[in-house]
Amino acid sequence: MREGLEELERELRDFAAKYLAVLHGTLSDINLVSSGLKSNKELFYFSQVLDSVYPLFRGKSESLNAIKSCGVVVDVGFGGGFPLLPLGLILPEEIKIIGIESISKKVVAVEKIMEELKFEREIKLINNRLENIEFDRDVVILFKAVGNVNDCLSKIRVSNGKRIFVFFYKGPNFYDKENLSVIKSNNANWDLLEEYKYTITTGKDGDLIERLFLGFERNNKRNKKCSKSGPIGPEFLKISQFL
Repeated sequence: MREGLEELERELRDFAAKYLAVLHGTLSDINLVSSGLKSNKELFYFSQVLDSVYPLFRGKSESLNAIKSCGVVVDVGFGGGFPLLPLGLILPEEIKIIGIESISKKVVAVEKIMEELKFEREIKLINNRLENIEFDRDVVILFKAVGNVNDCLSKIRVSNGKRIFVFFYKGPNFYDKENLSVIKSNNANWDLLEEYKYTITTGKDGDLIERLFLGFERNNKRNKKCSKSGPIGPEFLKISQFL
């Protein structure tokens, strides 16, 4: 892992500029990011690109240690490619990266972006839904701007004994929308690992983007063979198939 965000600044900004060029060109008819972000390159850089990697390098987040330990990162609902693609720029080659996205147009679009940007890093993309995947090996799962925490945790199918870490990128209004006590009560197989608040200072004006990074770890002592959605069976795709 390369140390510090400072030395990554040029590479990340170069990626952001090229990504937006593709959105304004080849993929102008596809809505991968909001119009506000698409028209504001600085806001796009800070809120999408930098925010994708920031928790791994700042503060006391457990995510980097978990990634090193598991060796596999899975981005669920990657949409336009975040945090999937920025992580592909910074994580060492020995870390396997997989993206899961249910909307086929977005999968095709991200494949096109990787092609046009001559993305050298191998990233496996799965066009499917989270509830159809069985996590049969140790992994770190990431959710950025996808659903609510309670629903996402309840849909994760885990093989017995596997170490699973889950991290959510959330905004400051998370506590207005969700109740952490209810989440923990409804998902007894998951332990809260971290509740990490951070801010990103944007551009010369010094505007702040407030963020929350929530981490959970599967508790194997309470792990059950069946999830709330039903038993694991041969009809589910195993994440190990894509490694």
